Amino acid sequence: MTEHIEIIPDSASPGAQWNPEIGEETSRLMQHLSSELDQEARRRVQQSAVSILSQCTPPDQPGRTTGLVLGEIQSGKTMSFTTLASIARDNGYQIVIVITGITRVLLKQSVKRLRHDLGIESGNRGWRHIRIERASVPDIQLINSTLSEWTDPDVPTSERRTLLITVLKQHQNLLHLTEVLQRINLANVPTLIIDDEADQASLNSQVLNSAQSTTYTRLLELRDSVPWHSFIQYTATPQALMLINIVDALSPRFIHVLEAGQGYLGGSDFFIRFQNRAIREIPPEDLPFGPASLGEPPASFCSS
Repeated sequence: MTEHIEIIPDSASPGAQWNPEIGEETSRLMQHLSSELDQEARRRVQQSAVSILSQCTPPDQPGRTTGLVLGEIQSGKTMSFTTLASIARDNGYQIVIVITGITRVLLKQSVKRLRHDLGIESGNRGWRHIRIERASVPDIQLINSTLSEWTDPDVPTSERRTLLITVLKQHQNLLHLTEVLQRINLANVPTLIIDDEADQASLNSQVLNSAQSTTYTRLLELRDSVPWHSFIQYTATPQALMLINIVDALSPRFIHVLEAGQGYLGGSDFFIRFQNRAIREIPPEDLPFGPASLGEPPASFCSS
Protein backbone atom coordinates (compact mmCIF):
# COMPACT_ATOMS: atom_id res chain seq x y z
CA MET A 1 0.00 0.00 0.00
CA THR A 2 1.42 3.37 -1.05
CA GLU A 3 1.11 6.27 1.40
CA HIS A 4 0.91 9.76 -0.05
CA ILE A 5 2.63 12.46 2.03
CA GLU A 6 2.25 16.12 1.09
CA ILE A 7 5.06 18.39 2.27
CA ILE A 8 3.97 21.95 3.03
CA PRO A 9 6.73 24.59 3.18
CA ASP A 10 7.59 25.99 6.61
CA SER A 11 6.40 29.43 5.47
CA ALA A 12 2.88 28.14 4.81
CA SER A 13 0.07 29.09 7.18
CA PRO A 14 -1.31 26.39 9.51
CA GLY A 15 -4.04 24.55 7.63
CA ALA A 16 -2.88 25.89 4.27
CA GLN A 17 -4.07 23.97 1.21
CA TRP A 18 -1.93 25.94 -1.25
CA ASN A 19 0.30 29.02 -1.46
CA PRO A 20 -1.33 32.15 -2.97
CA GLU A 21 0.93 34.59 -4.76
CA ILE A 22 0.89 38.38 -4.60
CA GLY A 23 0.39 39.95 -7.99
CA GLU A 24 -0.33 43.25 -9.68
CA GLU A 25 -3.84 43.67 -8.26
CA THR A 26 -2.83 43.28 -4.61
CA SER A 27 0.24 45.47 -5.09
CA ARG A 28 -2.00 48.20 -6.52
CA LEU A 29 -4.39 47.89 -3.54
CA MET A 30 -1.55 48.09 -1.03
CA GLN A 31 -0.28 51.25 -2.72
CA HIS A 32 -3.79 52.70 -2.58
CA LEU A 33 -4.01 51.94 1.16
CA SER A 34 -0.69 53.68 1.87
CA SER A 35 -2.58 56.91 2.53
CA GLU A 36 -4.29 55.38 5.59
CA LEU A 37 -1.98 52.55 6.70
CA ASP A 38 1.76 52.48 7.31
CA GLN A 39 3.97 49.83 5.73
CA GLU A 40 3.81 47.42 8.68
CA ALA A 41 0.01 47.66 8.89
CA ARG A 42 -0.30 46.96 5.15
CA ARG A 43 2.02 43.98 5.52
CA ARG A 44 -0.19 42.52 8.28
CA VAL A 45 -3.38 43.03 6.26
CA GLN A 46 -1.83 41.36 3.22
CA GLN A 47 -0.33 38.48 5.21
CA SER A 48 -3.64 37.85 6.97
CA ALA A 49 -5.54 37.73 3.67
CA VAL A 50 -2.96 35.35 2.18
CA SER A 51 -3.40 33.07 5.20
CA ILE A 52 -7.20 33.06 4.73
CA LEU A 53 -7.03 32.34 1.00
CA SER A 54 -4.44 29.60 1.50
CA GLN A 55 -7.07 27.64 3.46
CA CYS A 56 -9.67 28.08 0.73
CA THR A 57 -10.33 25.86 -2.26
CA PRO A 58 -7.31 26.18 -4.60
CA PRO A 59 -8.05 27.81 -7.98
CA ASP A 60 -6.73 24.72 -9.80
CA GLN A 61 -8.48 22.02 -7.72
CA PRO A 62 -12.30 21.83 -7.86
CA GLY A 63 -14.09 21.64 -4.54
CA ARG A 64 -15.82 23.74 -1.91
CA THR A 65 -15.07 24.87 1.62
CA THR A 66 -16.39 27.16 4.35
CA GLY A 67 -14.33 29.47 6.52
CA LEU A 68 -14.97 31.96 9.31
CA VAL A 69 -13.03 35.21 9.77
CA LEU A 70 -13.37 36.83 13.17
CA GLY A 71 -12.51 40.47 13.69
CA GLU A 72 -13.30 42.91 16.46
CA ILE A 73 -15.88 45.65 15.87
CA GLN A 74 -14.51 48.30 13.50
CA SER A 75 -11.17 46.47 13.31
CA GLY A 76 -10.82 46.38 9.51
CA LYS A 77 -13.02 43.48 8.33
CA THR A 78 -14.02 45.30 5.13
CA MET A 79 -10.38 46.05 4.34
CA SER A 80 -9.58 42.39 4.98
CA PHE A 81 -12.12 40.98 2.54
CA THR A 82 -11.24 43.64 -0.04
CA THR A 83 -7.64 42.46 0.16
CA LEU A 84 -8.83 38.86 0.04
CA ALA A 85 -10.70 39.65 -3.18
CA SER A 86 -7.64 41.26 -4.76
CA ILE A 87 -5.42 38.26 -3.95
CA ALA A 88 -8.12 35.95 -5.30
CA ARG A 89 -7.98 37.83 -8.60
CA ASP A 90 -4.17 37.61 -8.67
CA ASN A 91 -4.46 33.83 -8.34
CA GLY A 92 -7.07 33.09 -10.98
CA TYR A 93 -10.42 33.25 -9.21
CA GLN A 94 -12.85 34.33 -11.90
CA ILE A 95 -15.76 35.44 -9.71
CA VAL A 96 -15.93 37.22 -6.34
CA ILE A 97 -19.43 37.45 -4.85
CA VAL A 98 -19.95 39.81 -1.91
CA ILE A 99 -23.18 39.37 0.06
CA THR A 100 -23.47 42.49 2.15
CA GLY A 101 -25.98 44.74 3.87
CA ILE A 102 -29.37 43.79 5.27
CA THR A 103 -30.64 47.21 4.16
CA ARG A 104 -30.05 49.09 0.92
CA VAL A 105 -28.28 51.89 2.80
CA LEU A 106 -25.71 49.43 4.20
CA LEU A 107 -25.38 47.75 0.80
CA LYS A 108 -24.69 51.08 -0.89
CA GLN A 109 -22.10 51.96 1.75
CA SER A 110 -20.22 48.66 1.39
CA VAL A 111 -20.32 48.67 -2.42
CA LYS A 112 -19.02 52.25 -2.54
CA ARG A 113 -16.06 51.30 -0.34
CA LEU A 114 -15.32 48.18 -2.40
CA ARG A 115 -15.43 50.04 -5.72
CA HIS A 116 -13.22 52.81 -4.36
CA ASP A 117 -10.54 50.57 -2.83
CA LEU A 118 -10.45 48.16 -5.79
CA GLY A 119 -10.03 51.12 -8.14
CA ILE A 120 -13.16 50.35 -10.14
CA GLU A 121 -14.37 53.96 -9.88
CA SER A 122 -11.01 55.22 -11.15
CA GLY A 123 -10.92 52.91 -14.16
CA ASN A 124 -9.24 49.69 -12.98
CA ARG A 125 -9.99 47.33 -15.89
CA GLY A 126 -9.18 44.21 -13.89
CA TRP A 127 -12.75 44.06 -12.59
CA ARG A 128 -16.25 44.01 -14.01
CA HIS A 129 -18.79 44.94 -11.34
CA ILE A 130 -22.37 43.71 -11.53
CA ARG A 131 -25.06 44.65 -9.03
CA ILE A 132 -27.73 41.95 -8.80
CA GLU A 133 -31.23 43.22 -8.07
CA ARG A 134 -33.21 40.99 -10.41
CA ALA A 135 -32.63 38.04 -12.73
CA SER A 136 -32.00 39.78 -16.04
CA VAL A 137 -30.82 38.57 -19.42
CA PRO A 138 -28.28 41.46 -19.72
CA ASP A 139 -26.63 40.34 -16.47
CA ILE A 140 -26.38 36.77 -17.75
CA GLN A 141 -24.84 38.00 -21.00
CA LEU A 142 -22.33 40.21 -19.14
CA ILE A 143 -21.25 37.34 -16.91
CA ASN A 144 -20.89 34.93 -19.83
CA SER A 145 -18.89 37.39 -21.93
CA THR A 146 -16.54 38.14 -19.02
CA LEU A 147 -15.98 34.48 -18.20
CA SER A 148 -15.28 33.71 -21.86
CA GLU A 149 -12.14 35.86 -21.60
CA TRP A 150 -10.59 33.24 -19.32
CA THR A 151 -10.76 30.56 -22.02
CA ASP A 152 -9.95 32.79 -25.00
CA PRO A 153 -6.27 32.27 -25.98
CA ASP A 154 -6.26 35.67 -27.70
CA VAL A 155 -6.94 37.49 -24.40
CA PRO A 156 -3.73 37.99 -22.36
CA THR A 157 -3.92 36.69 -18.79
CA SER A 158 -3.45 40.19 -17.35
CA GLU A 159 -6.46 41.46 -19.32
CA ARG A 160 -8.91 38.78 -18.20
CA ARG A 161 -11.38 40.49 -15.90
CA THR A 162 -12.65 39.15 -12.61
CA LEU A 163 -16.36 39.51 -11.94
CA LEU A 164 -17.27 41.37 -8.75
CA ILE A 165 -20.91 40.56 -8.00
CA THR A 166 -22.56 42.41 -5.13
CA VAL A 167 -25.96 41.48 -3.74
CA LEU A 168 -28.15 42.53 -0.83
CA LYS A 169 -28.50 39.92 1.91
CA GLN A 170 -32.21 39.54 1.35
CA HIS A 171 -33.96 36.37 0.21
CA GLN A 172 -35.46 37.77 -3.01
CA ASN A 173 -32.18 39.29 -4.16
CA LEU A 174 -30.30 36.08 -3.33
CA LEU A 175 -32.88 34.13 -5.33
CA HIS A 176 -32.37 36.45 -8.31
CA LEU A 177 -28.61 35.89 -8.16
CA THR A 178 -29.06 32.12 -7.96
CA GLU A 179 -31.42 32.17 -10.95
CA VAL A 180 -28.79 34.06 -12.94
CA LEU A 181 -25.95 31.71 -11.98
CA GLN A 182 -28.01 28.58 -12.67
CA ARG A 183 -28.22 29.65 -16.32
CA ILE A 184 -24.42 29.80 -16.65
CA ASN A 185 -21.94 26.92 -16.86
CA LEU A 186 -19.79 27.40 -13.76
CA ALA A 187 -18.36 23.89 -13.56
CA ASN A 188 -14.77 25.10 -14.07
CA VAL A 189 -15.02 28.57 -12.56
CA PRO A 190 -13.23 29.09 -9.21
CA THR A 191 -15.34 31.46 -7.14
CA LEU A 192 -14.94 33.30 -3.84
CA ILE A 193 -18.16 34.06 -1.91
CA ILE A 194 -17.90 36.56 0.96
CA ASP A 195 -20.71 36.78 3.51
CA ASP A 196 -20.33 40.12 5.30
CA GLU A 197 -21.79 40.25 8.85
CA ALA A 198 -22.43 36.53 8.66
CA ASP A 199 -24.17 36.45 12.03
CA GLN A 200 -27.03 38.54 10.60
CA ALA A 201 -29.81 36.68 8.76
CA SER A 202 -27.53 33.99 7.29
CA LEU A 203 -28.04 31.30 9.93
CA ASN A 204 -31.02 28.99 10.09
CA SER A 205 -33.33 30.64 12.62
CA GLN A 206 -35.89 27.82 12.25
CA VAL A 207 -33.60 24.94 13.17
CA LEU A 208 -35.46 24.22 16.43
CA ASN A 209 -38.67 23.85 14.41
CA SER A 210 -37.02 21.31 12.07
CA ALA A 211 -37.41 23.82 9.25
CA GLN A 212 -35.26 26.29 7.31
CA SER A 213 -35.46 30.08 7.41
CA THR A 214 -35.85 31.72 4.00
CA THR A 215 -32.50 33.55 3.78
CA TYR A 216 -30.63 30.46 4.97
CA THR A 217 -32.35 28.40 2.25
CA ARG A 218 -31.43 30.96 -0.39
CA LEU A 219 -27.77 30.87 0.69
CA LEU A 220 -27.70 27.08 0.36
CA GLU A 221 -29.26 27.34 -3.11
CA LEU A 222 -26.71 29.98 -4.09
CA ARG A 223 -23.84 27.76 -2.97
CA ASP A 224 -25.27 24.80 -4.87
CA SER A 225 -25.36 26.89 -8.06
CA VAL A 226 -21.57 27.41 -7.83
CA PRO A 227 -19.88 23.98 -7.81
CA TRP A 228 -16.33 25.29 -7.25
CA HIS A 229 -16.16 27.86 -4.46
CA SER A 230 -15.02 29.00 -1.03
CA PHE A 231 -17.62 30.54 1.28
CA ILE A 232 -15.98 32.95 3.73
CA GLN A 233 -17.99 34.39 6.60
CA TYR A 234 -16.93 37.67 8.24
CA THR A 235 -18.24 38.71 11.65
CA ALA A 236 -17.36 40.30 14.99
CA THR A 237 -19.92 38.16 16.86
CA PRO A 238 -19.13 34.52 15.99
CA GLN A 239 -20.84 32.67 18.85
CA ALA A 240 -23.75 31.25 16.82
CA LEU A 241 -21.54 30.38 13.84
CA MET A 242 -19.10 28.49 16.06
CA LEU A 243 -21.80 26.63 17.98
CA ILE A 244 -24.02 25.43 15.12
CA ASN A 245 -24.13 21.72 14.32
CA ILE A 246 -20.90 20.62 12.68
CA VAL A 247 -22.87 19.03 9.82
CA ASP A 248 -24.58 22.34 9.02
CA ALA A 249 -23.54 23.69 5.61
CA LEU A 250 -22.47 26.98 7.21
CA SER A 251 -20.30 25.34 9.88
CA PRO A 252 -16.75 26.59 9.21
CA ARG A 253 -13.94 24.20 8.33
CA PHE A 254 -11.41 26.77 9.52
CA ILE A 255 -11.39 29.95 11.61
CA HIS A 256 -9.07 32.91 11.13
CA VAL A 257 -8.74 35.70 13.71
CA LEU A 258 -7.91 39.17 12.43
CA GLU A 259 -5.29 41.19 14.26
CA ALA A 260 -6.56 44.67 15.06
CA GLY A 261 -4.38 47.49 13.81
CA GLN A 262 -2.13 49.70 15.91
CA GLY A 263 -4.12 52.21 17.94
CA TYR A 264 -7.32 50.16 17.85
CA LEU A 265 -9.44 50.29 21.00
CA GLY A 266 -12.10 47.64 21.61
CA GLY A 267 -14.07 45.98 24.35
CA SER A 268 -11.04 44.37 26.00
CA ASP A 269 -9.41 47.81 26.32
CA PHE A 270 -12.38 49.59 27.84
CA PHE A 271 -13.53 46.80 30.14
CA ILE A 272 -10.18 45.21 31.11
CA ARG A 273 -7.08 47.28 30.31
CA PHE A 274 -8.64 50.69 31.06
CA GLN A 275 -11.26 49.48 33.48
CA ASN A 276 -10.32 51.85 36.31
CA ARG A 277 -10.33 54.86 33.99
CA ALA A 278 -13.20 53.96 31.65
CA ILE A 279 -15.82 52.78 34.13
CA ARG A 280 -17.54 55.06 36.62
CA GLU A 281 -19.69 53.48 39.31
CA ILE A 282 -22.74 55.61 40.03
CA PRO A 283 -24.22 55.14 43.53
CA PRO A 284 -27.95 54.29 43.58
CA GLU A 285 -28.76 57.54 45.41
CA ASP A 286 -27.45 59.54 42.41
CA LEU A 287 -29.94 57.90 40.03
CA PRO A 288 -33.44 59.32 39.39
CA PHE A 289 -36.35 57.58 41.06
CA GLY A 290 -39.81 57.02 39.70
CA PRO A 291 -40.99 59.41 36.96
CA ALA A 292 -38.05 61.77 37.47
CA SER A 293 -35.62 62.02 34.55
CA LEU A 294 -31.86 62.53 34.54
CA GLY A 295 -31.14 65.85 32.85
CA GLU A 296 -27.35 65.76 33.16
CA PRO A 297 -24.63 63.33 34.31
CA PRO A 298 -24.45 63.02 38.11
CA ALA A 299 -21.36 64.37 39.87
CA SER A 300 -20.16 60.85 40.69
CA PHE A 301 -19.93 60.10 36.94
CA CYS A 302 -17.96 63.24 36.17
CA SER A 303 -15.51 62.96 39.06
CA SER A 304 -11.97 61.84 38.25
